[in-house]
Amino acid sequence: MTFSQVIFNYTGGSQNYVVPAGVTVICFTVEGGQGNGNASNLMLGGLGGRTTGQLLVTPGQVLQINVGGGGLGNSIPGGFNGGASGGITQGNCCPIAAGGGGGGASDIRINPYALADRVTVGGGGGGTGGNRSVGCSPGCGGGGGGGYYGGGGGGAYGGSPGFGGTQVAGGAGGPSCCGCPNAPTPGANGAFGNGGIGGMLDVIIKLLIILVVPVVLVVQQLVDKDLIAGWYRLPKYMGRR
Repeated sequence: MTFSQVIFNYTGGSQNYVVPAGVTVICFTVEGGQGNGNASNLMLGGLGGRTTGQLLVTPGQVLQINVGGGGLGNSIPGGFNGGASGGITQGNCCPIAAGGGGGGASDIRINPYALADRVTVGGGGGGTGGNRSVGCSPGCGGGGGGGYYGGGGGGAYGGSPGFGGTQVAGGAGGPSCCGCPNAPTPGANGAFGNGGIGGMLDVIIKLLIILVVPVVLVVQQLVDKDLIAGWYRLPKYMGRR
């Protein structure tokens, strides 16, 4: 009996494997993509899961191989094959606080190659939560990793990480902590084949600065008018004396 090894690397798309003549069983090891690093790019996300086993096949059968994306620094979008995007601030007004995207799942599928036709899945790792940026925004949540059922997105600003998906349900999104004027949205729950988006923040720091400026200008205009009025009254008064 002889053995041969075939390795599939990440390409960003699906790949095919045609079972050779005389082969009726294949052994596999499938590893999900690592979660991406956040916008500050200080560290990458969690490692993907790994599955091993055997699969009964027939010669000439075509298997679809999907290698999950991820493991990138400063990458907010999720990895190929189910990784969810990291959370961002409303309107993306503070990009540096964004969380990293979740890693994509890796899987083997049989015909007709839909999500329900996956015979094994290595779940992707969760993305790194966003960093707090002084004067700009607290950190947003990292995206959930893809899986048979994807993991939940991480909560924003002092919240909790998302929970991993299972064989029957997506992982719950992590709760967020607090905010002003509105609390951050929690991480989204994972779904069939996809992770949940990281928690997002409603930031009003820049809006407050805009509101303060007109008040300062109004006060300055009033002061200028008083000074001008006083300047013109003074000569008339002196002339009457």
